[in-house]
Amino acid sequence: MIKDILSPEPEVRNRAADTTTDLTSSYSEEDVRVLVRTLSAAAALESNQGALEAQLHAISEIDITGPTRPDDFYFLRKINRATLPEQLDEYLRDLFEQ
Repeated sequence: MIKDILSPEPEVRNRAADTTTDLTSSYSEEDVRVLVRTLSAAAALESNQGALEAQLHAISEIDITGPTRPDDFYFLRKINRATLPEQLDEYLRDLFEQ
C-alpha cells in the first residue's frame, strides 16, 4: 500500500489513497500513524488535484477511526493553502482544528 501511495502515477496514488479508507477498522495504532504520515508526505508533494483530494480524504477518514498525533500531520503544514480550492482547504482546516 505504501508503494502505491508513493507511486509516480497519479491514478495509482489516487486509488491507493481510496483503498486505505476501505480498511480503517483493521489498522493498528502503528498502522494508522505510518499511513497518515505517508499520506501527508505524499499530499505535500502532490501535483494532481484528484490524487490530492483522495489523500486528504483518506487522512481525514483514518484520523476519525484511529489514534493520531499532531506531529503526524507535519507535512500537511507544508502545503500552500492559498493555492488550494476551498473544498481541499476544508480538509486541512478540519484536521488542524482537532
